[in-house]
Amino acid sequence: MNRSTLLLSAALLAALVTQSDAHFLWIFTDQTHRRASFSIAEQPGADPIPIKIAPGKEGIKLDSVGFGKIAPGANGTGLEADLLKPSGAVRLPFGVFQDSLVTWWAKTAIDFKAAQSTLGQRYELTASLAHGRVTVRVIGEGRPVAGCTVEVYGDGIPTGTTAKTDRNGQAEVAKAKIGTESFGVEIAVKNPGTYRGGTYRQRLEMVSLTVRVDQP
Repeated sequence: MNRSTLLLSAALLAALVTQSDAHFLWIFTDQTHRRASFSIAEQPGADPIPIKIAPGKEGIKLDSVGFGKIAPGANGTGLEADLLKPSGAVRLPFGVFQDSLVTWWAKTAIDFKAAQSTLGQRYELTASLAHGRVTVRVIGEGRPVAGCTVEVYGDGIPTGTTAKTDRNGQAEVAKAKIGTESFGVEIAVKNPGTYRGGTYRQRLEMVSLTVRVDQP
């Protein structure tokens, strides 16, 4: 596992504080060049909140698996890295927002075969494809998470599509036609505590997965 320090700009932190906490960290992969881009947005295609590296010594620790060095992107609004394996994941703690400790868990895979594998994250999604249908599995603390809502995005997927996980932490959804299929899950865990001087009543785990879909 690689660990780097992101010194996020004050503008990013201020923007998140004034908006809904229902933002995800999304990772999109160029399969041809194995290059990944990272952005923070409410959903794929929405205007991202700029991520910039600020000078200083203290920042947010970002843990990553399967990526090379994560650095500012060429467009100046996000981050980029080489994807060294068929799938990769990152953990990025945002901090206390209102009464919640928000942490982003983001994962990407070059295809559904790679998306089936777990990467050892405390919170992560897997996805498998069979008979034209996708089964998404939500894992938290090493166990399936039942009763949570999976948001689904992709070409041919109707806007607002969601599915509830069953007792095995699984939900069956339609396959996107082509491009990228994205999944987002918001998991609230009642566990009060403190973080960097802030007090929270619950942990809010924002978990995402993007999978390349290259066959219509």
